[in-house]
Amino acid sequence: MQDKIKVLIDTDIGDDIDDAIAIAYALNCPELDVLGVTTVYLDAPARARMTKSLLRAAGRDDIPVHPGSSATMMEPAPQDFDLIQYYPDMDGMPVGPDGSGVQFLYDTLRANPGQVVILALGAFTNIALLIKEHPDAIDLMKEIVWMGGAFDRHFLTWNVCCDIEAAAMVLASGAPVRIVSRDVCEPCQMPLEQIDALRSSNHPVHRELIRLIDAWWDRHAFYKKGDRPILFDSLAVTAVFTDEFLTYRNERVLVETKGEFTRGMTFAVKAGYDRFPGQRGYPAIEEIPVFQVTDTVRAQEYVKHHFERLIGWKDR
Repeated sequence: MQDKIKVLIDTDIGDDIDDAIAIAYALNCPELDVLGVTTVYLDAPARARMTKSLLRAAGRDDIPVHPGSSATMMEPAPQDFDLIQYYPDMDGMPVGPDGSGVQFLYDTLRANPGQVVILALGAFTNIALLIKEHPDAIDLMKEIVWMGGAFDRHFLTWNVCCDIEAAAMVLASGAPVRIVSRDVCEPCQMPLEQIDALRSSNHPVHRELIRLIDAWWDRHAFYKKGDRPILFDSLAVTAVFTDEFLTYRNERVLVETKGEFTRGMTFAVKAGYDRFPGQRGYPAIEEIPVFQVTDTVRAQEYVKHHFERLIGWKDR
């Protein structure tokens, strides 16, 4: 029997619904050993308590949860942020001390050198701080699988725009990053019939997901009741243990940090292309790292697989 892949999940659970769905999915993937969860962006402690509530519903209170950075690399955390999927009964959930996430990541990597995949499902702030404070972390990690970026259009993706400097820093750091991009994920949408099936289940993890989905529908600024969740983060989870649903291409990737209209966009040049506008302030082509970037997805097959894992928790 193949050994389980050790993973750390770094998440901004609480805004879009895909983080919560992805964590529940990951917990029911027998290929994975979830060593812990860290939270990032704005109210990281509240996100940590929300994560712990989901883990408790899944019967996985044993998994440690540590809040990371609420601030970005350049800006302090706002004081009036409202986490739309947060419920009062999440108060008091046992999580690590505020700001302990980065040290937890490093300690876990040191205890498991070369064995741990970091699943980056939110802003890159925690991981940028990890590399800044502990440069040897790059050699200690197996890889980072990151959900972020878009390469089929001029588009500012959430996980970059939340901390542009952090994304630029991590991608330029030499860390081993595999990129699951937004454009490839978009066809993978969760049908409403699957949400209805979760709603009819008696399992605590399904009940927890449903109340988070309902809060997402009711309170989100952009989504409304009946919108189908896009499985962005779940695809990143799946990429850790199988290539069955995704194909990849090699791209040289950087994050634009200076443009008046393009700041925060991911910019890609196919590896092997020998011209780049270095004279306009960009690095020379050979200085831009090459990453595996998702190219295609078997969306229909993936949505079926995902639901089988998600609904697979037995009723209690």
